[in-house]
Amino acid sequence: MAENRIVWIDWVKAIGIYLVVLGHYDLPNKDITGYIFMFHMALFFFISGFLTSENSMNLSWKDFLKKKIVSLIIPYYLYQLICGIWPTILVFIGKEFNYSDLIFGSVIGLPLKMFCGPGWFLLALFWCSLLLRFNNIYINFLLLGGLLYLRYFIDRPFLMSIDTVPLAFMFYASAYYFKKYRTIVMLYISKHKYIASLFTPILFVIVGIIYSLIGQQNLLLAYVTDKPIVSIIAAYMAIFAICAISVVLSEINSPFITQISNSTLFIMCIHMVIISFVTVVIDIQNNMIISLISALIITCVLTIITPYIRRFFPLLIGNRK
Repeated sequence: MAENRIVWIDWVKAIGIYLVVLGHYDLPNKDITGYIFMFHMALFFFISGFLTSENSMNLSWKDFLKKKIVSLIIPYYLYQLICGIWPTILVFIGKEFNYSDLIFGSVIGLPLKMFCGPGWFLLALFWCSLLLRFNNIYINFLLLGGLLYLRYFIDRPFLMSIDTVPLAFMFYASAYYFKKYRTIVMLYISKHKYIASLFTPILFVIVGIIYSLIGQQNLLLAYVTDKPIVSIIAAYMAIFAICAISVVLSEINSPFITQISNSTLFIMCIHMVIISFVTVVIDIQNNMIISLISALIITCVLTIITPYIRRFFPLLIGNRK
């Protein structure tokens, strides 16, 4: 492990990816799914912004675009091909669904209409990094304002998932610009762990109360309920709570947690196919305990597979080491 590795970030990503997997189950208690959707993807945009280096933002436009296409766009299309195998098999055995719509949606990047559903995250992350690279607040406000205006009047998914960007960029950019202060806060918590132990559960409860009052937000649908400010604040509260508890857990320097952290892209893009395949064979989603355990098993199994993906199919993880 690198000496400068931020262990609490590994815990955040491990917790976050487990919640992503669990959130895509058809859970008996729908409120748990709704609660997870309040913040789970916002958390990953936040962490992505936190981990974005200033060096990458200082690359020439040519090198920057090359890097982002290799790390985000190419994996997006590769995962669409892989995740399209199972639906293709289902079509051949006679199952009817909107197969042609999924092909079209996968090619042009329409959220909710693609083989690899979580693939929209890669596209949104590409646009977020592109906006940040402009390093011009006026350009950012102009582009984001235009997207919000269009999204308000055109209630349908946009090409290449662009409609998800305004909300995603908020979490992405806030983590990037304020990472210095975020680090100071986390260092403070690491020295006063009783604060995290006391206030983290309270924050989670408050987020639950907010969810029960106004419903869930959904970055994929560019939807933050009819109380957008409250929804966004709730997401930041949950993100802070997970970060805080991860600082406490970071004393447990687990190699497997690090491996999960390094596997989040592969897990995010493949887990729904695994869930779909498993649920055809076994009914695992009507029992909450079995759902919790099987989501953990899927997370762990895909984590174990990832080193082989990194070795033999590095493009699937964007040539990340």
